[in-house]
Amino acid sequence: MTSSAPAGLPGLLTTVVSWVPRLFVLSVTWLVQVLAGAVVLGFAPATAVLADGVARRLADPDAPADLRGGWRTWRAELWSAQLPLGLPALQVVLLAFYLQLTRGSVLAVSVAVLGAVYVVWLAHLPAVYVRRHDGVGAPALWLANLRLMAGGAGAYLLSGVVLLAGGWALVWYAPVAAVAFGPAAAALVAALAVRRVVGRAR
Repeated sequence: MTSSAPAGLPGLLTTVVSWVPRLFVLSVTWLVQVLAGAVVLGFAPATAVLADGVARRLADPDAPADLRGGWRTWRAELWSAQLPLGLPALQVVLLAFYLQLTRGSVLAVSVAVLGAVYVVWLAHLPAVYVRRHDGVGAPALWLANLRLMAGGAGAYLLSGVVLLAGGWALVWYAPVAAVAFGPAAAALVAALAVRRVVGRAR
């Protein structure tokens, strides 16, 4: 089997360089779509569009950006993505509230660990959503992601560490890069982990 990209380090560099503009376009589109829905309503459909865009580019690296199609998907997902993706994201606010409430107590450690596990589960949910959301209710989707997380704990844990550590580093040391590349980079890491777990399960 031949590959269009050279092997080894040159191939890796070519892949990374080719993904940089894609990540930028996907991240900026995500941000604009989140704002278009006044943040609260825009987050879920924008995240669905982002996960779909990453999945399409993983399937076909040469696929051009389809901004018009992305907006069509955003409009189609505006209400349908709220329950499966929006509601779990709102739970992060609740966990943050409990963490603040229990700060300084022994319970804070448990809440922090639970919050970290939940954020890792949540980060992979959009990648599972674009694979399975047709005709699948929100509880079944959430359960499917939980099963994948249990079956591929290593892949989820590794990508979760990359997401949490990378996100923290970008926000604190390169906030502009966090905005310009962070959302799409996070979606890419999660999509790769989900693809690995699903591929192993087949």
